[in-house]
Amino acid sequence: MQPSCPRKLSVESTAYYYIELADGGAKRPAPALIGIHGYAQTGPEFVGLMRKIAPTRFAAVAPQGLNQLPVRTSGRVAFHWMSSFEKADSIERNGLFLKLMIESLAKDGTIDPTRVYLLGFSQGASVAFRFAQRHPELVRGVISACSDLPPDVAADLSPFDSIPALIIYSNSDPIVPGKVSEIAYSQLREAGVAVEALTFAEGHKIPSSIHSDIRDWMERIESRG
Repeated sequence: MQPSCPRKLSVESTAYYYIELADGGAKRPAPALIGIHGYAQTGPEFVGLMRKIAPTRFAAVAPQGLNQLPVRTSGRVAFHWMSSFEKADSIERNGLFLKLMIESLAKDGTIDPTRVYLLGFSQGASVAFRFAQRHPELVRGVISACSDLPPDVAADLSPFDSIPALIIYSNSDPIVPGKVSEIAYSQLREAGVAVEALTFAEGHKIPSSIHSDIRDWMERIESRG
């Protein structure tokens, strides 16, 4: 009997994202804060968090991970971004999803594609960093929360010459030790990236105690014109 031989087919699939528009009196197209959730989260819960963080004149957007994850303890379905099986394909699909989403929102006049900020939490930070590296023209600033800097991104930080970065982390994080975020900060700073860091006490999350600090960081970048 001959051994099995894998074959591949490309199939269409549907990707979801969620948006809460800027304040009704805000000028359109609006700047946008795009929040990329972490492992076992959902787009709806994350767009609500982005709305709390973003300035009111910003659109808040949250793409939902392309991989489903049943959560047996609660019966709900959550989502994630990466797979160790054909990892390069996951990276490519994630990047294409974000690009098509931004282009669609720009085409209909909802967002200004030159004023897009990415906020990636945990696993989502890797997605944000990789997208910014490959499409620096579509990213005004990148925020990494509770994560490291992927080695493939660290290998070429030249696209970040024009992209400010904010690293936020907790030294009491039980899932992603603060030390790895400190290393990410150092790698970016040594490469000449305009990077800042914020620390907080509340574990693996983006606590309300730093929402205004994140907002202030975006406003400082916006004020540069």
